[in-house]
Amino acid sequence: MDDSLHAARKGDLILHPPLMADLVSAVSEAVIYAAVTEWASYLDANGASHYPLDQD
Repeated sequence: MDDSLHAARKGDLILHPPLMADLVSAVSEAVIYAAVTEWASYLDANGASHYPLDQD
């Protein structure tokens, strides 16, 4: 049986899963924060409430 497709070779770049998970998590968090900040500034600029039930 040939395991050459799954074996690491000398000189291969090995990216460990926890590192990749940290990177994906950080990028996702930054995108979500940016979207929420943009949404909040849009609401403020248009005089809308952040909470739908706060309408007088």
